[in-house]
Amino acid sequence: MTSRVGKIFILLLLIPIFLGAQPRVRLKAVDETGIELMQVAKGQPWFLELIIEGSRSTSYAPTIAGLDGFEVFKQGLQMNMINGIATIKQTYRVTIPRAGLYTIGPAEIKEQDQPIRSRSLTIRVGDQQLHDPRAATMHKKSSVAKKTILQISTDKERAFVGETLHFFVRFLYRTKDIALQSIQVPDFTGFHLGQKIGPKNGRQTIDSVDYEYLEWQWDLIPKEVGKLRVPVFGAEYAQQPEDDFFSGFARIMRGFNDKKRIVSNDLFITVDQLPAHEPSTTIVGEYYSLRARIDNPVVREGEGAIYSLELEGTGNLPLIENLPITGVPEAFKAYPSKAYMPDSAQGKKGTKKRFEHILQAVNRGTWEIPAQTITYFDPTTRTYKKLHSEPMSVNVIANSAFKPTSTEQALKEKKIDPGSSSTAMLEQVIEEPDTIAPLCVDYSYYQPATYRIPWWLFVLFALIPLIALAYRRARDISSTLLRRYGSTWYDRRNWKQIRHALAQAEKAGDVRALHDQFIQIFATQFDVPSAHITEQKMQELLKSKGFSEKECTAWQEFFTLLCARVFARHASVASDHNMIFKQARQWIDRFELQL
Repeated sequence: MTSRVGKIFILLLLIPIFLGAQPRVRLKAVDETGIELMQVAKGQPWFLELIIEGSRSTSYAPTIAGLDGFEVFKQGLQMNMINGIATIKQTYRVTIPRAGLYTIGPAEIKEQDQPIRSRSLTIRVGDQQLHDPRAATMHKKSSVAKKTILQISTDKERAFVGETLHFFVRFLYRTKDIALQSIQVPDFTGFHLGQKIGPKNGRQTIDSVDYEYLEWQWDLIPKEVGKLRVPVFGAEYAQQPEDDFFSGFARIMRGFNDKKRIVSNDLFITVDQLPAHEPSTTIVGEYYSLRARIDNPVVREGEGAIYSLELEGTGNLPLIENLPITGVPEAFKAYPSKAYMPDSAQGKKGTKKRFEHILQAVNRGTWEIPAQTITYFDPTTRTYKKLHSEPMSVNVIANSAFKPTSTEQALKEKKIDPGSSSTAMLEQVIEEPDTIAPLCVDYSYYQPATYRIPWWLFVLFALIPLIALAYRRARDISSTLLRRYGSTWYDRRNWKQIRHALAQAEKAGDVRALHDQFIQIFATQFDVPSAHITEQKMQELLKSKGFSEKECTAWQEFFTLLCARVFARHASVASDHNMIFKQARQWIDRFELQL
């Protein structure tokens, strides 16, 4: 009985080889759970599946008509191959903004330069999503509720521009055999996305179904006014196949885990403009203190001091790049320096951010930097508030080495009238003996010490570029002569190294090294960068060297099997390794004869 079942199973596997002479192409509209749709919701993402069945090739460049003007993203690719017959499913995430009746397709692929087309898909776009009743009934029989859900949400649906929102991403799952692989974070436009916090786990009940979840949190700050759409998040998870009669075979062909993808719901936030106020401000949040500090209260003329303002609170601190200072005395030149979070950025009531300015002293005396004031908008109370810092005193002392940068300022210090003639100003300056420094006669004040190198060392340094150029030219000539007149010896040495590397890989059982070696063989023999070597490129290169269609097909089957062993999630048995390395030696022998 067992042998009869085994023969029937093998016969079922061999039927597609004799019947599937030409691949079949079809299009299908589904939701995130795979249920077929008869109507999609406008502005909501859905999935378009392009399915290629009965194919002997794995490299297609399909084209789908009717997708112009829609938001389309390539979501993923799945491929199963049994006895050289492949089933390929490409998934696209599509969003149609307007209601109506649309025709998508046909999809077209080329098989041996012959076009193969699918039927067109007619899809209706309305206010809500409707499933095909037959597909929904079949889905209900197999699953009462969704196994996974990806939710995005915020603590507010309406906010002011610059207001900080709490943004949550929650991955819910029902069974323990589901393992989350990754969360795909999209590019945000119109928002500032802060640092990720989490994940944390918990439980939630939806429609009387219990879920466990993982949740992440971000600070989300809108930067534009209007109804803004939060980009859709994605998640990739793995699920172990159920144990049944075909589960062992499925694990061999697809790996021990079945990878799946899911996308989140759509989320819109209404963002309002700040109320009118004078003076205007872009600082939004709840702030508690503004502290002023100067690193050196006593400076010399010409030297600089660092004046900083430290703002503490919760709000759009990441978007505040500078806090300008006002009322700076003319005895200083002020330059904005930098803004950063200090080491102890987390204060008692919120986060701290420090804004530094450089104050260059140009006049001696005791000066006061007045108290600084900022205005911010508090979204909780919907009012404008102010914070004040304390004034700071700076004492500027004389510096004999300091030279005023302004001619007018220098004349004022010498009590010279700027309106007098140049000759008169020069005479007034020369009359003061302190203005002329004495000559330095003891040593060279500014000239640094110099060293002379011997003439022969200079000649040697001058000849180094010529020697390097001559060596490079000689190496190129010798390589050319070696390839032209000693090509047989060169090729034998090259293939001998390839076989030695194959033996090392077989001894270590390293199938990945074997894959990399064949990529390198094609790159070296055909003088093509290894990054450009694909299955389709290999087919083109082999045909250019006179390989027959049958040989190209045999090579494709071998390389597909090799890729399946390299990228599979489970370890292959030793017999599979022996078979692969045996075929690899045969292909290397054939390449050496024909390439």
